Amino acid sequence: MEQDNSMPLSSLMRRVPTQFFLPGAVFLAVVMIGCVLTALQPKLYEAQARIWVQPRSQTSQKQEILPPLSTFFTSPLVTASEIIKSGVVLKEAVEILRREKVVPVPAQDEIASHLTASPVTNADVLKVAYTSTNNQQASTILQAILEAFEQVGNVQSEGSATKYRVSMEKHVDMLRKRSNEDRKALKEFKDRNQAVSLPEQVSSLLKQSAASEAEIEKYKLRIAEMRSKIDYLHSQLGLGPEDALLAYKLSQDEGLTVLRKKMALDRARLVSLRGAYRDEHPYIKELNTAIAAAKAEVEQRVKALGVESGREIDTDRLSSDDAVRQKLLEDMVSARSEEISAQSGLTQTVSLLADTNARLANIPAAQVQLAELGRKETVSSEALSDAERSVHNAQLNETVASYSANTRVIDWPTPPKSPKYPNVPLNVGLSVLIGLMFAVLALLAGPVVWRPSEVQRILNLPIIDWMKQLPCNGALPASIIPLHRLRLGMQHLLSSERKCIVVTSPDREDGKTLIASSLAIGFAESGLRVLLIDANLERPGLHRVFGIPAGPGLTDYQIAEGADSILRNSRAYPSLAIISRGNTEARFGSLTSTKLRELIRAHSSKADVIIVDTPAFKDSPDSLSMLQASDLLLVVVSLNHTSRTSIKVFQSQLRHCQLAAAGVVLVGTTDRAVVGVLQAEEQNELEEASV
Repeated sequence: MEQDNSMPLSSLMRRVPTQFFLPGAVFLAVVMIGCVLTALQPKLYEAQARIWVQPRSQTSQKQEILPPLSTFFTSPLVTASEIIKSGVVLKEAVEILRREKVVPVPAQDEIASHLTASPVTNADVLKVAYTSTNNQQASTILQAILEAFEQVGNVQSEGSATKYRVSMEKHVDMLRKRSNEDRKALKEFKDRNQAVSLPEQVSSLLKQSAASEAEIEKYKLRIAEMRSKIDYLHSQLGLGPEDALLAYKLSQDEGLTVLRKKMALDRARLVSLRGAYRDEHPYIKELNTAIAAAKAEVEQRVKALGVESGREIDTDRLSSDDAVRQKLLEDMVSARSEEISAQSGLTQTVSLLADTNARLANIPAAQVQLAELGRKETVSSEALSDAERSVHNAQLNETVASYSANTRVIDWPTPPKSPKYPNVPLNVGLSVLIGLMFAVLALLAGPVVWRPSEVQRILNLPIIDWMKQLPCNGALPASIIPLHRLRLGMQHLLSSERKCIVVTSPDREDGKTLIASSLAIGFAESGLRVLLIDANLERPGLHRVFGIPAGPGLTDYQIAEGADSILRNSRAYPSLAIISRGNTEARFGSLTSTKLRELIRAHSSKADVIIVDTPAFKDSPDSLSMLQASDLLLVVVSLNHTSRTSIKVFQSQLRHCQLAAAGVVLVGTTDRAVVGVLQAEEQNELEEASV
């Protein structure tokens, strides 16, 4: 008869580790949830553009026209970012969208909430972005904003140039009137005094006096400018003069700077280590101690600086690492230094002017007046010439400013192709990562055992044999691999009085039927007479493995006492006799341990080894009653398949019945996984022997 050697679907499923079912399901569920949430999130598109902003002039020459974007804030880039988000620009942008008939037109507040403008690092460039749920709408609205910004910038530049030209023309008219008056006064004085000639010394003293007066005016203007700047910086810092100086002293202290950098590095290390260690870890404690010590040193250093300054320092109010605050403090100290320098120069110039005036007091008044009138006429003529040139330049700048501002759009926005949010690759990657984390947790906390050490810890039995996978579940005995290592491990435990081996397992489909068949074939190949009994009335399988009829068998022996009539000899192994389940549909409860012991005694004289295949403990908990008839108990456990709970319940009942087991056969493991358990077992035996 042709045998069917194909592997059934159940065997194929058993080759997949059971412990991977739950982690795999958890992983797929997490990934699917992440993908669904990503798909449900609204897509946001971001259109971008860049604007070049003219920096503040660093030359010593006087600017004829101050760029409007350089006069509002300390940085033209910051000014441009504030202007582009201002109500004037956004209102003009809304009008542009309405003129272009863009539907729908967002409100001004809505546009402001989705608009961002930030300076590019180390460049005179401003990055502008607008976010919307529609990519075309995002680029269209940003286009309108940039057009409105250019229009406002051009109007401001042109307005600034016009105001400067008008002011310069008024200044020229005033200087022209003054020059005419000075020229007329000089002519009248010469006519009246017959052109009194002036010695060279008087002319030199008058020039020196005029230069001193001009220098005094310059110093006064400089002092007023510096005081105004200092007051503004004090208001920005929220500190008085003394507090501002103390704050600058704290920011410039090298000791405090080193300590703050050390504290920042320690805090960064502490944050990175807290993800891997608990608060009780020595690394964490060491960093906390270092941070506390640095903080104490900072407080001690601040206290010492306060003693040197003669007052107590409020660290929270005066000490800060903020870069903007540091720049304001430096500007304040620089302005104060310039004020002190101007005061010193003013004092010296006033003293020089007083000396010059004292020397001029001895010169005849007429000569002094003539020289003064001549000097005034020369100065007014030169000032008029300079002002006329400035008016000409202002007129040219006004013409240029009418179509050119100090900003320029580098690249205009285009409709974005992919959304900025949600970031699909990032979200899917995070979903996969989180799914792997949950899968690992589900694997560690899964319901099945997956380590040999765990099986030995629960059952507290030695490991006699192990295999990577079960033999092929074929229909011929030749397809079953003899387990000679298991046979050798069990053979030294057998004797004439102990020849019955009962094979059982805590859970169903652990492979005990194939283990029992393989062990029986191994004993039969070694020359021993073997009797193999199928006592698994719940799930019989020996008759299918060896290709023999199911009956008569064990259940028929229950009804009609005929021990020899139920024997079936194996064709491949003459020394192997098999008792199958039988024809009668009986449950396990109908097979008593007394009847089984009678059957074993009836064949004990004819067989060297008797192997009994029992049902799994999970299917028939009362199968422990059959173990009373056994001499040796062999427990089969399939890693990644057998339930941890089933093993614990089996061990509890085994200990309760006070039955001794020979050992464990592991299915689904390798030599490398078992060697550690065996070494630990040998070490324990050596320690017990030494004690």
